Amino acid sequence: MKTRAIIVLCTLLFAGCGPIWYATKILSAKKHIAAAKENGAGRGENDFARYEITYAEEHLKKAEEEVAKADYQAAIDCAAAADEYGKKAQEIAVRLKMESGRMDVGAPPEEEE
Repeated sequence: MKTRAIIVLCTLLFAGCGPIWYATKILSAKKHIAAAKENGAGRGENDFARYEITYAEEHLKKAEEEVAKADYQAAIDCAAAADEYGKKAQEIAVRLKMESGRMDVGAPPEEEE
């Protein structure tokens, strides 16, 4: 009887963890995607990390769809993928932004008309 009460108590305590894990992952993913975009990542032809940012954004959308259906495990998995590729996009964008800045050091600034 005592073990059954412990199992029921643990089930009740951990039943609400899905939304917490999802929120943690989704906020981290959004932060990394925003930072990547600030550093030049995007879907355009001249943007950095096109594939990584696209993968991250699409998984972010899918995570939001899954959480709307209350499928928290699928939402957590998609949010984790979005977070991972958001980080990759950020790293690539920062590195390529720095490299492109180094190449333009000796060039005179262009005048705007």
